Amino acid sequence: MDRGCSRRSRSKLKIVSQLLMTFPMNRYVKDIASLVRSFTWVCFLLIVGTAGVHAQTSISEINGNPGKYRGQTVTVQGTVDRHVDSGADTDTKNYIIKDDSGQEIRAKTTKKPPSTGAQYTVEGVIEISPFNRKPVLEEKSRSEIASADEKKSDSGESLRQGFSTITVYLIFGLGFLVVIVLVYFAYASQDQNEPAPAAPVQDGTTDEQDDESDLSTTEIGDGEESDSGFPEPSGDRIKSESSSSETSEEDSEGPETLKFKAPPKTMKFVPGRLVIAAGPDQGKEFRIAGRPTPEGNVVTIGRAEVEGERAFAHIQLGDTYRTVSRMQAEIIQQDQTILLKNTSETNPTIVNGDNLPTGETVELQDGDMIRMGELMLRYERD
Repeated sequence: MDRGCSRRSRSKLKIVSQLLMTFPMNRYVKDIASLVRSFTWVCFLLIVGTAGVHAQTSISEINGNPGKYRGQTVTVQGTVDRHVDSGADTDTKNYIIKDDSGQEIRAKTTKKPPSTGAQYTVEGVIEISPFNRKPVLEEKSRSEIASADEKKSDSGESLRQGFSTITVYLIFGLGFLVVIVLVYFAYASQDQNEPAPAAPVQDGTTDEQDDESDLSTTEIGDGEESDSGFPEPSGDRIKSESSSSETSEEDSEGPETLKFKAPPKTMKFVPGRLVIAAGPDQGKEFRIAGRPTPEGNVVTIGRAEVEGERAFAHIQLGDTYRTVSRMQAEIIQQDQTILLKNTSETNPTIVNGDNLPTGETVELQDGDMIRMGELMLRYERD
């Protein structure tokens, strides 16, 4: 009786031990894919959560969605790139602050503008410019983080720290990738020991057909993209009047709100270009050439009609712009410096929202907005 009980006990222990040895391995093989997916999702959520904790308002975020931040008080950090002349009849000063990504925003202050090249933290309210619909930071307070000299001395140390951080991320990423590859091959080697059914052969055929279908679809998509690509630059430029007799019908259908003659071939264009920012010809751009004078190469703007040798250096505004004087303003080139002079005593010439007094000049910078009556121009430097 005791021997029978002993044999039965040993048999039960043997069965239990076999189950204990085979169950974890089978469970590991079945659940390896779900474990890998869970681990990947956990890492992804940790990265996203960490990024959200350190997220701060940046100039690029404000420029990307100005309406979201309109009327809100924000704090931005960046380097003072340059000062913008606001005219002589206002106490408001403008300066451009740029972040590490190269994004810029114009800030307005009633104090002395900060020195260029220094790094500042500026707090203020975001407003939208009525002229170019770009965000403007109304400064409330600012604090200097580093002067121009300190920023230069710290650049080397920041570069070394950046390389150190990148190295840590690379090591972490490579280690994670190695773990994923090892787990995948371990799982794949387990699957090779199982007999493959006949169904995957049909699935493989279907996959090949799907690949061919995807390839043909991709080729068609590429063709559509090439057919609907960006228009030629000449389609977005205002065409000047020319004496050529071979003018096509497309050229004759160009905008008629601005008129100017083609300059002689010996004349050089003024650096930069003018882009119409509002009105029926919005988005159109053109280049100009000035006539030599003791003051510099001068281009006049107004509703007056100029004939003769000075016609190429005059931008004639059509009847669309009724609140512009016959001689409204002048663009003056002095070497690489471009100036705008207000020559009208009745109608205002506005630069970046500030009136330019009659007879006074202001230096044009890249992105400056010029308004003369209904005409809105943006100066872009090459």
